[in-house]
Amino acid sequence: MSRSDHHDEDEHEGPIAPVVVPAARAEPSLWAFWDWLLVGGTQNIIAWSGTVMLVPLVVVLILHDAFAWRHNAGVAHEILAASPHRARQERLGDSAVFYRVGGRDAQGRGALFDLIVMGRRTVWVRGRADQVAREGQLLSAEDFKTRVIDMEVGRHLTGARELVAVGVASAEGTRSLEEARAGERARRIAGWLEEAVGGKRPIWLLNLGQHDGLCPACDSDVTDWQRPIIIIALEREEPGVDLEAALRSAFQRTANLPEPESYSRFELTPY
Repeated sequence: MSRSDHHDEDEHEGPIAPVVVPAARAEPSLWAFWDWLLVGGTQNIIAWSGTVMLVPLVVVLILHDAFAWRHNAGVAHEILAASPHRARQERLGDSAVFYRVGGRDAQGRGALFDLIVMGRRTVWVRGRADQVAREGQLLSAEDFKTRVIDMEVGRHLTGARELVAVGVASAEGTRSLEEARAGERARRIAGWLEEAVGGKRPIWLLNLGQHDGLCPACDSDVTDWQRPIIIIALEREEPGVDLEAALRSAFQRTANLPEPESYSRFELTPY
């Protein structure tokens, strides 16, 4: 048998296996994505749209939570630092002093306050809710805004998140009458603040009521010190804080501030 004959027999010995050629890998394209959307119809479009919207929403929520955590941690640290037994006193121009104090509500949420107290030379006129005297001389509302709320005090007020106008009354007179007078004084200060500071920031009224007159170290013949003019600026607070409870706590935690127990009320209401 020749070589050629052998070759022919080998070629026809059995069926020839087909050659499988791997399919070319499809490259991703915008057209393929568009086809997927169209073939899948509304469901695919809704699913894709939801995914696109969900990703930035999750990012925003994460960033918001991180910012809120840092903010609350900063407030908590400042409250701790601003709550010594005796609040540090700083002068504001020639008319007032202020104390930075922190307080917490029953849930542990805190707030930081600047208590601005006009000097002893500037007090409410006894028996009046519309007159302030400085060194014995009556001040008009305009005088109060321009001379008492000077540049230093004004900077604290304009930078505050919220303001609290405090009303007090001295020990003379009946309880009901003096508590009402204290409320009128708080409202009067709030009106002056609204005119002097302006803006849309919230203003609160804090009625402390009538002083009990008890102070062994004080001059019992003079009660001007029982009628101070106090303005409170809210600097920072944790979300959901009970402002009245935190403010009461701030008063109670410091020995050199007016004691709420020395007055007949502690009522915070919106202006």
